[in-house]
Amino acid sequence: MINPEHLNDWSGYLSYKPTIIYKWLCEVEEDIVCIFSGNQMGKNRTVAQFIFNSMLGLLPVPHRNVTPEDSVRVIRFCSEILPMSEDESEVKNTQYPAIRSIIPDGLIKNDVTIRKPQMSIIDRNGGKDITIEYVSYSQSVQRQAGVQRRMIWIDESASKSFYEEQLPRLLKASSELRQRYGKGGAMLIVTLTPAQEYLG
Repeated sequence: MINPEHLNDWSGYLSYKPTIIYKWLCEVEEDIVCIFSGNQMGKNRTVAQFIFNSMLGLLPVPHRNVTPEDSVRVIRFCSEILPMSEDESEVKNTQYPAIRSIIPDGLIKNDVTIRKPQMSIIDRNGGKDITIEYVSYSQSVQRQAGVQRRMIWIDESASKSFYEEQLPRLLKASSELRQRYGKGGAMLIVTLTPAQEYLG
């Protein structure tokens, strides 16, 4: 429950108007989901809302929610560049502003820095902190390896080897979820705005 005194902190989250894509995301049973859309459709805001609701335990499909029982508590965001990277030509990491605009400041224990591209989020349901880590397509496989992931969101086009590297990161969480719920697994979400270079 949101304390009325803190409503302003939740204004970004509460301002979201659910789209048909969001409703579909909330009901889908598949573990690998792709969203192809045009520019300005709001796909990043939609996926950010979905992921934050999973962290709050509000999704209708139980195994999509991050719960205090989950041992895997890291969500990976993948983009062309990391947040805070300097690229004057174009904003190429739109995941960070999408999620940052809806998470109340009071739930962010540690925010992203240039040295550490991770956010630590307080779990309102009483579990250990939930981590959102950011990786870029140019990072080596060794830089992306390590602990397993609860969910992975890839925004825009990456190499085939990058996609292939992500799937093994979901195995532990998927195994735990299937033991607990008898179905389902950790989720990989790919969002892409098709452009001519991808269609040739």
